[in-house]
Amino acid sequence: MNAAVVCSFPIPFSRRKLNDKDEWTEGDMRRKISDALVVFSDAIRMYRER
Repeated sequence: MNAAVVCSFPIPFSRRKLNDKDEWTEGDMRRKISDALVVFSDAIRMYRER
């Protein structure tokens, strides 16, 4: 049985506006990356336990 994990999140290379109200900050990017690492580590653990 194959398992696939797709984790997609935008990381802007400048402080350009995302929309009319929001703008990425360094903290936002760090949280997104941290969340993605949790998802990937969980996927790896689940893959190894099968």
